Amino acid sequence: MCASEYCFDHWQEGMPESRLTPLYLKRRKRMLNKYPLPEGWTEVYEAGMGRHYYWCPETDEVSWLSPRHPHAVIGESAPKMAKELAKEREKDSYLPPPVSVIEETAIGTETTEKETKREEMIVYGTREEKREEVPLMERVMKRQKRARR
Repeated sequence: MCASEYCFDHWQEGMPESRLTPLYLKRRKRMLNKYPLPEGWTEVYEAGMGRHYYWCPETDEVSWLSPRHPHAVIGESAPKMAKELAKEREKDSYLPPPVSVIEETAIGTETTEKETKREEMIVYGTREEKREEVPLMERVMKRQKRARR
């Protein structure tokens, strides 16, 4: 993100560091005096949030407070987390090759196309269908009970 006066004036995005309030600057300075940054950590200004965060380039960890502050929450950087989430999504979206579905059917009962598709999706591992996963035999039995009423 762009932090200069030009970028703010040109793109109207974020807040330049020069426009931070004196109260914010005073609190930041007091925190850093009380909890100095560990070796290897650096202060970075985030114009989009209008505040500073602290980053360790060596480990790619970040924190909104000095890492020595008792309330500091040290986590992974946003780009690193975004890469990991993208890998997770890619892994989750992978569907293995089709597996033949062995269907349990009651004698004299035909399986509808919708039920067959649902069973195939369950075998593939589609998450939405797993929530509704009910064995085919159980669905057939329920349908027969309703038909008798």
